[in-house]
Amino acid sequence: MIRKNRWWLAVVYCLLALLVISVVVSCFVKVSSKPEIQGPDVYYIKVENQAEYTLADKEHNTEKYNKINDAFEGSFKEAFLTSLFSGRLSFESKIENMTSAPTFKGYKVKLGYASEQTVMYKGKEFNPPTNTAETVKYTSAYIDITEGQGYTTQYLYYEYTYTDASNTQKTAYYKQSFLANFDELYKLLAD
Repeated sequence: MIRKNRWWLAVVYCLLALLVISVVVSCFVKVSSKPEIQGPDVYYIKVENQAEYTLADKEHNTEKYNKINDAFEGSFKEAFLTSLFSGRLSFESKIENMTSAPTFKGYKVKLGYASEQTVMYKGKEFNPPTNTAETVKYTSAYIDITEGQGYTTQYLYYEYTYTDASNTQKTAYYKQSFLANFDELYKLLAD
């Protein structure tokens, strides 16, 4: 009888230890909600009613670029446990076609690419619902960096240039939702 109780007690202690270790590990494991984009070659910035200028270039201003890129990449990461209990772990990103150019409230940050990029969604090339054979390609994307928003839904705007049926070149925007906390990046940009 005593041996059976000791066996059950050992099993309970093992399960309790496993639970404690799982909770501690999940506090340090980070999950990322970053859209499937590459690091840009150049960061540009524009403040309301001012001209756009180069913020950091990967080739010519490596130190500043790395500092901004680290803050940008860190904006998408959150502890697994926090994400789980806040309900953000089940967030589903969406891409929508916009009917007009986007508007911005804070810093308008442009991600510039030297070569053409393809919009990726759920590990595949994104095809607009109206034309399944066409992929959306871009060389610049925009993000609105605002102050004090915390970890909330943000938007990435892909600038897509195409030629219509009448051989006229036009620009369209696709908006992708994601979760991020740009507070640290905003502070860095404000300095």
